[in-house]
Amino acid sequence: MEHAKLGASNSKIWMNCHAYARMTDGVSSGTNPAAELGTAAHELGEFCLRFGLNTYDCLGMSFNDHTVDQVMADAVQIYVGHIRELCAKYSVSPLLEQRVCIVSIGSGVFGTSDCIVIVGDWVFVIDYKNGYEVVEVEGNTQAAFYAVAVLDTLNLWQTVKYVSSTIIQPRANHKDGPIRTSVQTIEQMRDWHARIAYAINANHNPNSQATAGEHCKYCPSRGFCRARMQRTVDLANFDKPVDKLTAEEVSAVYQEISAMKKNLEALESHALDVARAGGKIEGCKLVKAITRAKCEDQESFIAEAVQAGVAKAELLEPKLKSMTALKKVVSKDIVNKHFKKPPASTTLAPFNDNRAAVSTSAAGVFDSIK
Repeated sequence: MEHAKLGASNSKIWMNCHAYARMTDGVSSGTNPAAELGTAAHELGEFCLRFGLNTYDCLGMSFNDHTVDQVMADAVQIYVGHIRELCAKYSVSPLLEQRVCIVSIGSGVFGTSDCIVIVGDWVFVIDYKNGYEVVEVEGNTQAAFYAVAVLDTLNLWQTVKYVSSTIIQPRANHKDGPIRTSVQTIEQMRDWHARIAYAINANHNPNSQATAGEHCKYCPSRGFCRARMQRTVDLANFDKPVDKLTAEEVSAVYQEISAMKKNLEALESHALDVARAGGKIEGCKLVKAITRAKCEDQESFIAEAVQAGVAKAELLEPKLKSMTALKKVVSKDIVNKHFKKPPASTTLAPFNDNRAAVSTSAAGVFDSIK
């Protein structure tokens, strides 16, 4: 699925940091297992709504290389049921996975809305979230982006009076439950349109300054952003004992702990890339990483080991033991069949680590040929 540089999904970042477009130019945001699972859940929901099925009818089916299990079916059915109830109430059909664009700002300002329902002078914009991290509907930039884009794409600014934005998040533990709705007037939508337009124009300004904050958590440039690093240092570099901090100071730091961790993890990864490219990281050297073999199918391995005469209790502690420990109680052939080591890699380690340094080039290794 095509994603806009300044689109709905990353709107929280670029609406708060106007250097986002410049800072992430040429930087891939990539994907992760949680995102891929979320895509599978969205595909399941769309499939059921289009073909009149319940998610439980799809148990065992595959979407985005993920098999539908009871957990996924339970979660997505809440989304499917909510939309069906809404459409039945008003005798309308939903628009599913609809690409919408804020054409009044630019052709590249677009996103894909999970579900849109239009009833008289109301527009319902429904967004499914599969993650565990709570997403608030009030003040949600992504929900506002979709709503403005729907009004623009379908030319509804003169006919709609109210916009209802709903987030359905079954797997998050929110005090208001899995379905949360915020209603805004068309005047409030015009304000959002102005805010979005301002942020997009600012992102097109090459002199816009980076602004760090909690929104940095998922920014692709968080590992090499000077503003983010400076804010992390400022928040963590106390000039007095932690137990002497005021409640306000503790609160300020706590709000950004997650973003700070992500920033430092990304910085660690960026430092490793620098070293692998031949750069120098003061006080560190590039060494061979310690890799651990992983059992690809624990149930199959345990069944085969038990069949070979090994007690199940000897395999667990309480999780499955390491490859080395298992070779003491199970034949090496069975262990090697089920355990695979990841490819060799490198990592950074302090100079006092006993592993040998790995050279990234032949420079300085051989004497020059005379």
